[in-house]
Amino acid sequence: MVAGLARKTVRLINSCADWPSDFLHEKELLQPIFSGEDIHHVGSTAVPGLCAKPIIDILIGVDSFDEVYQNISGLEALGYHWMPERIKDWEIFVPKGPDHARTHYLHIVLKDSPAYTDVLAFRNYLRTHSNARDEYAALKRQLAEQYVNNREAYTAAKSGFICSIIERSCADGLPIILSQDQHELGLVDSKDRAMSYTRHAARVILINGQGEIGLMHFTKTDSYKLPGGGIKTNEDRLDGLRREAQEEAGYTIHTIVPLGVVIEQRYFDGMRQISYCYRALTDQFVGTNLTKKEAAQGMELVWVPSYAEAIRLIQSANITDEDGSKVGLEMMKRREVAILEAAKI
Repeated sequence: MVAGLARKTVRLINSCADWPSDFLHEKELLQPIFSGEDIHHVGSTAVPGLCAKPIIDILIGVDSFDEVYQNISGLEALGYHWMPERIKDWEIFVPKGPDHARTHYLHIVLKDSPAYTDVLAFRNYLRTHSNARDEYAALKRQLAEQYVNNREAYTAAKSGFICSIIERSCADGLPIILSQDQHELGLVDSKDRAMSYTRHAARVILINGQGEIGLMHFTKTDSYKLPGGGIKTNEDRLDGLRREAQEEAGYTIHTIVPLGVVIEQRYFDGMRQISYCYRALTDQFVGTNLTKKEAAQGMELVWVPSYAEAIRLIQSANITDEDGSKVGLEMMKRREVAILEAAKI
C-alpha cells in the first residue's frame, strides 16, 4: 500500500516498484463508478525511476461531469473526500485518505481539454526521455528541500519546467518557432475563458514560380495571414496542409519543407492552438473552395515580392482579425511574422 503524505507538506521517496500495482488496485475500485471511461496512472509515481511524493495520482477523462455528480456517494464510500472548493470548469479534484496521510489524488478532467492531454503528454515524455526525467528529479529534490512545508510553492516552482516539457511534446521533434500566451502578453478580451480544448492547425508559406509569397487578404478588415487552418480529425498534418492550401489559395503544392511549431494559449477562443508550419512551392491552380464565412470576409490571395513586404503587410493591419477580435489580430500578427522570420533563417 502507498504510504501517503500529510497535506501541504513535501517529502520525496525513491521510485517504488509497488506503485504500478497500487494504481491497478485503485483502478479496479474506481471502474464500477467510471464505467467505460479512461483511467490513467499519472504523476511522478507513473514514471519508472523518478522520485515522487508517496501519493498515487489518477487521471480520469470524461465527456461531461454529470455522472461524477451522480456518484459522489460512491467515491466517498471508497474513502475519497468530496471538496466543492476544488472544482474547476475543466477539472474535479478529489483526494483520498485523512489529512495526515493522503494516499491518492483523483483528477477528473474533460477529455477534450488541454488539462487532460497535457498530463498524459508530460508523463509519456518523461517515460521515454531519461535525460528529461533525471533533470526533473534533480529539480524536485532541490525544491523539496526548499519548500518542505509549502506544497503550493513547491508545485508553482515546478511549473516552468513542466510547461517546457509539454511544449517539447507538442512540437513532436520540430523546433518551436513561437510560444505565446495571451495573458502573458497582457492581452485581455471580454470573451476570455478557461481553455477547454486543443486545436491543431497547418500553415504554409506558399511560394510561386516567380519567387513571390502568397498571403490571404481579408478585404473586410484589411488584415493578412498565411494560408492554412485547422486539421480535421481524420487527417494527418500534411493532408490538412494540402487541403487548406487548395481551399484557400487554390493551389496544389509540392516540395514541402517543415519549419517548426507555434503554440498559442488563446483564452478569448477558450483553446490552445498548435500550428505546424511549412514552406512549399505551388504546383497547379485548381480553384479555391472558400467557406461562406471566408467569402463574406472577402478572402483573396495576393502575391508579394519578398518576406519583408509580407511582414510589413501583416503588421499593417490595425482593425480586427477575420472574427472581429482585436486580441486575435495581435496574436495572429505575432504568429505569422514569427513563421516568416523562421523561414528566412
